[in-house]
Amino acid sequence: MKQSQTAVKTARQKQTAIVVCPGRASYQRADLGYLQRFHAHQGALLYALDEYRLQHHLKTISALDQAERFQRPLHNSGENGAALIYACSYADFLAIEQDQFDIVAVLGNSMGWYTALAVAGALSPVAGLSLVTTMGRLMDQQGTGQQLIYSWVDDKWHYQPEVRAKVMETMDDITHAHEDAELSISIELGGYLIIAGNELGIRLLAQQLEPQPGGYPQVIAGHAAFHTSLMQTISTIACQRLQDLPLNPPTTPLIDGRGHQWLPWTTRVDELMQYTLQTQVTTPYDFSCSLEVAIKEYAPDRIILLGPGNTLGGPSAQVLIQQQWYGWQNKQQFAQQQAQQLNLVSMGLADQRTAVTRLQPHAIDHL
Repeated sequence: MKQSQTAVKTARQKQTAIVVCPGRASYQRADLGYLQRFHAHQGALLYALDEYRLQHHLKTISALDQAERFQRPLHNSGENGAALIYACSYADFLAIEQDQFDIVAVLGNSMGWYTALAVAGALSPVAGLSLVTTMGRLMDQQGTGQQLIYSWVDDKWHYQPEVRAKVMETMDDITHAHEDAELSISIELGGYLIIAGNELGIRLLAQQLEPQPGGYPQVIAGHAAFHTSLMQTISTIACQRLQDLPLNPPTTPLIDGRGHQWLPWTTRVDELMQYTLQTQVTTPYDFSCSLEVAIKEYAPDRIILLGPGNTLGGPSAQVLIQQQWYGWQNKQQFAQQQAQQLNLVSMGLADQRTAVTRLQPHAIDHL
């Protein structure tokens, strides 16, 4: 009884945490060597992932990470970039000090949904790599259209509904005036709208939106029209190629790009497969909603953003400010409180990852 009481007490002393997985383009020039710097001790994981790549006649993740220089066409291609990001993110997850943190939910942004499936236990690490590699290759082969990013927050990171309304009005005007133009929301990313469409639609939108500080509107290089009906062909092929994907109910709650929760005890695998290969591929991904649901449902002590990079740092903070998480009211207050206590931890930042990491990786039962 005494040992049992001690165990309960120790469990209660853990901080609760939500884990967030980044999407495409989070591995950039500054991240070259990320796995070598932070995860050289995770040999079993990296060996298994590299073996999968070799078996499928692809450049290994280790070779990509250890390249002498960053080459955008090589490192940011679908089949390479997605695999690199996935490996870095999953290795970061294993490095979290799980004696200190109780991970209560997992979510991701866009491609990060695939990583979230593995982090939450719905896929093994190698099966997760199979998923991201297959989808990445399909994007290289079949991807069409483009994405554009535009901000709708002010310099204090407060949402500006009138800016958003103007963007939506401009999109409607373009599609009504040009019957060949296609435009739709791709991702709700905090204070940023990711808009996707065909080349005509994106070109016209970039010309007509009011320029903003920071270079917005900005067409995102190398990105197809993710999360829109233009991805229907990719979805159809993915369903055929991945019909035997060994998907399971998650062992940790998952929150998808609609804010829907996939719970260990209620998840139907066929429905999770349909969402993964069809719904989220062809319809908008609402990262903002998924993070809002996470903090309201699980009230975490911390939010841990997996690396590489820190692409979700600003958008996550903007959502949290809108929800007044920890009483945050604006960008300045967020920065001040973060300097005192890291409630939002980005593992892609070397000076922050030490707040949540362990010297030895979390054990993996099945690769």
